[in-house]
Amino acid sequence: MTRRDFIRLVADNAGMPKYKTRIFYNAFIETLMEVLESGDYVSLYGFGRFYIQDYDKYTTSNPRNPKEMISVPAHRRLKFDQSVVVKQYLNNDEKSEQKE
Repeated sequence: MTRRDFIRLVADNAGMPKYKTRIFYNAFIETLMEVLESGDYVSLYGFGRFYIQDYDKYTTSNPRNPKEMISVPAHRRLKFDQSVVVKQYLNNDEKSEQKE
């Protein structure tokens, strides 16, 4: 699903015009990035938590040539921990199929 499709779907579900939904979407993403850049996390109750995880520099073997060692620079990654509610929602179909 593209950003455009997502905005259209949210606008339809909320009964709002697409341009207002797009403004809200852009503001949400911009605010999320600002908070994460500051080193804080964003917790959306019932959905999950977004945070940045820092990784130190390390050395590992080259996947193309296992005898060669390569250095991986320090980097940051966006991480997401899903809530219990989301986990149950996503796994609901599996549980109902196992009971039958």
